[in-house]
Amino acid sequence: MKKALLIFTVGLLIVLAGCQHNDICIEEQPSTPKLIVKFFDSEITRQVKPINDFNAREVGSDDFYFDAPVTDTVLSLPLKTDQEFTAYEFVVNHEDSLEQKSDTLKFAYKPVDVYISRPCGFISNFEEFKVDSTSQTSLKNWIIDIATPHSNIISDEEEAHLYIYH
Repeated sequence: MKKALLIFTVGLLIVLAGCQHNDICIEEQPSTPKLIVKFFDSEITRQVKPINDFNAREVGSDDFYFDAPVTDTVLSLPLKTDQEFTAYEFVVNHEDSLEQKSDTLKFAYKPVDVYISRPCGFISNFEEFKVDSTSQTSLKNWIIDIATPHSNIISDEEEAHLYIYH
C-alpha cells in the first residue's frame, strides 16, 4: 500500500512538473494604438468627406504606407515608438501625377511604455500628442485645417485623434 501511494505521488509530481504556464498573448490584449485620422468637409465642418486616392509615406521614405491608394473618411497610421515625433506626407490623387497634391504633418508626442503581461510584453501609448505648429504653415495643397478634438493622449483606437478638413 505504501509503495502504491509513493508511486502515485511521484507520478503526480512528474505530471504537475511538466505543466507550463500559458505564454500566449491572446488577440483581445491591447496593442500599441495607431493614430486615427478622420476627414471632414472644410465648408460643412460637421460633415465627413472622403478623400480620393489617398496614401501616406513617412518623410524621407520612398515607400507608401498603404499597398493601394485609399478612398475613405477614416484611416489609421502608426507612430514611431522609439522617437518623439513622426512626420508623414499626406498625398491625394496618388494615381494621377497631374492632379497629385501633398501636405506634410509632423506629429510630436511622448511615447510611454505600458507593461501588459509576460507573453504580450509592452505596448506604447502616446502622451502630449500634438501636431507640430511649424508643419501647420506648410499646409498649402489640399488640407485646409486640422484639429485634435479630444485629449492629447493616444491610448486606444476607439475615436479619432486628428481631424483633417479638406
